[in-house]
Amino acid sequence: MGPNKRFQCNQGFRCSGNKNWQTYPKCPRCKRRHQRECQARAYFQCGVVGHLRRNSQQLQQPKQKKDDTPVLARVFTLTQPEANVGPSTVTGQLSIDSTLLTILIDSGATHSYLSSKVIGNLHKPSDVLLSGFGTLLPTRESTISSRWVRSLLVYVEGREFLVDLIKLNIEDFDVILGMD
Repeated sequence: MGPNKRFQCNQGFRCSGNKNWQTYPKCPRCKRRHQRECQARAYFQCGVVGHLRRNSQQLQQPKQKKDDTPVLARVFTLTQPEANVGPSTVTGQLSIDSTLLTILIDSGATHSYLSSKVIGNLHKPSDVLLSGFGTLLPTRESTISSRWVRSLLVYVEGREFLVDLIKLNIEDFDVILGMD
């Protein structure tokens, strides 16, 4: 059988051994050509023959648009009086990037922050946060930070840690170390 006959046989023509072709009528149910009763199965959900479940229009739900509202980071303590009352805070002085700074360790803070008044005293440049960084303050107000300093060395009990600090307007402390 030549390539043309093979192609025609696949298109609903019946090929007999002696080059005799017969065409069958187009099935109204499956839109294909065949001799016997249609054996095509309809997709059970929509009832249309030839539909695959993955292609069913009824099952395709519109994709929900990703919520672009950022989740705000949290800080629980910003002032010395709040730190004195809070059971999950520790205050003191630590060497950060070879500079002795007044710090607050706040186990409730989701990120670490640097006071805007000392950001220029560090030996590392600050980077711009392109989309800003939102923080929920203890007063239930939110603020957007636009700068941060990455990979600063913090010395605690003779150990070195790298921290990323987000610029925030803090009055009583130079740094808030959170649990990030």
